[in-house]
Amino acid sequence: MVTSALQEFVNVVPHPTSYTTPARGDMFIPGELIHVAPMNMRTYLDLSSLPGVSSRIVTPFLYYLGRNRFQRYKLFEWSEVSPVHAQFYQLTIQQKQQLENLIKQGLASISSAVSDFDLLLHDQRKYREFLDYFEAIEKGKKVKNEDLMMKNEQTLKSIFIDQVDVHTGEGIALKLIASRWPTIIVDFLKLKDEDTDPKKIAEKLKVTEAEGVVLATKNKLYVKWKELFRETVLGRFNRISELVEARRKSIQEYRNYLRPIIERFRNIRELGETEEGRRILNRSVSWARRGVSEAYSMDIQVIWAWKGMSLPDLFKRSKEAFIDEYDLLKYPKFPKGFKEWIKTEMPTWSDENKNRYRRIRDYHTGIEPIDKWVLAFIPVAERVWNVKLTALDILRARQWMINDGSALFPNWPYFKVWEITIVRGVTRYADGVEIENPMFDPWRPYLDSQNVVLMRYIELVAKEKQSENYITDLLGETAQGKRIAEIIEERYPELKAKYPELFGTTFVQRPLVTEKEMKKVTETKERVISAMTMKMRDWANSITRGLVKSAPYETNFENLITRQYFREIRDTMWVPANNYLRSRYGIPGFKSGP
Repeated sequence: MVTSALQEFVNVVPHPTSYTTPARGDMFIPGELIHVAPMNMRTYLDLSSLPGVSSRIVTPFLYYLGRNRFQRYKLFEWSEVSPVHAQFYQLTIQQKQQLENLIKQGLASISSAVSDFDLLLHDQRKYREFLDYFEAIEKGKKVKNEDLMMKNEQTLKSIFIDQVDVHTGEGIALKLIASRWPTIIVDFLKLKDEDTDPKKIAEKLKVTEAEGVVLATKNKLYVKWKELFRETVLGRFNRISELVEARRKSIQEYRNYLRPIIERFRNIRELGETEEGRRILNRSVSWARRGVSEAYSMDIQVIWAWKGMSLPDLFKRSKEAFIDEYDLLKYPKFPKGFKEWIKTEMPTWSDENKNRYRRIRDYHTGIEPIDKWVLAFIPVAERVWNVKLTALDILRARQWMINDGSALFPNWPYFKVWEITIVRGVTRYADGVEIENPMFDPWRPYLDSQNVVLMRYIELVAKEKQSENYITDLLGETAQGKRIAEIIEERYPELKAKYPELFGTTFVQRPLVTEKEMKKVTETKERVISAMTMKMRDWANSITRGLVKSAPYETNFENLITRQYFREIRDTMWVPANNYLRSRYGIPGFKSGP
């Protein structure tokens, strides 16, 4: 519920036995991976205040981080409100119920619009078929193709006999007088528009003059009907086409209207929605005692914030010396296998994405953040967020990191990071008194290498992808994040075998790439990721102090990291933040703050 993919990754990453084992929740693989929090700065704050005080303190602190050029992102947000707390319950849970009703009404409107759209499409197809007959006749006249003209004329005459002439009454309709002249319908189909003289018709077809009179009369009616029918078909086809486009647009607008409502609905998340959240409620002393009998509410927020470190005395390199552009598939710093994954996946990209990532810039620190550890992190992020990440998603996270860091992060491959979990409980007692109990656990600064920060960006991309999948699934545009065409291919493979020519065009939208190409992409990705994951322990065990020169990140934990980096974190992050919080909450002895 509040466990991030990065925390899950910490649990599976092996650490070299020749180095100091990191504290719980930390990762330190010398020269390869740094995600450590100073032991004496792991803070737990449990405070009490009047209602609203926490928001007036924490919110300005987040703005303070922004003013100090920290990138801030919300990873999780959950809440739980006791129905006894009627006022707050109406503002939160009841609001969610109202949004749920709006979504139900919107989905019903979409369903009705889709039904109308299908009926209109049916009518449009019907009138398009009639237009095809008239177009073929005109084309036959133009090229003087008698067979083409007669074939389509006979089709229109069949429609005239079945749907128009049959209603003229007994003794008059061709179908009903066929008992007197068995060949009259066949004879009628042989006539041309200019055949209107009964005698000439009788001589031409070698029939009686009485039958010739009937045929001449019917042919005159048919010619007149054909002229009127052509004008009617053209008019109705244009009007129905207008309605089809209007209904198509309305369906899309209904969906666009629902997207922000679904997003707001999903953002009001209750702890009881997940198994881990229900465990928290069952084990929480506060909720167990107050959740039913007293007015009590609890909400949880997990916030990440980071900023590049700057220690110029230790790191002096020219930023311009590292920035260069390469063709995507020729970039030399990507880990082995990643370029192969990109190459197999690239045919599935849109032209816009191909143009966007055709050229790639070197990262400004000179160290490529996409490395073997980042690729090994991908399956963990996929499992935690229940999404499938692509090579394009990884490149998108890398570009996001570059965009954030173009002006904010110096030429330093390390970041000072805040991980803040705020648990706020509000209790209203029977006498009307309200107490707010904010807990900051953890209130913890980290030192992260840039590949770990890229993992955070990848996790944010996975979170966004999960949110978008939720919306598109609910709107019926996808199912479990997959396009409907892909789902039909998986669940009904017999359709493709039975209708190889029709499947993918008439029944479902044809995928951008073939099934064989998509299978190749999946197999390449699984092979690359599996190789990275299986070799993690080998990498960790192979790291020794003799390999310091080839390592992209620091290896000296005891001296350099603890004495230089942790000191920077203490002086610029932890001390000001703690002084600020304690002073704003009125704790004696703390007066300074941001």
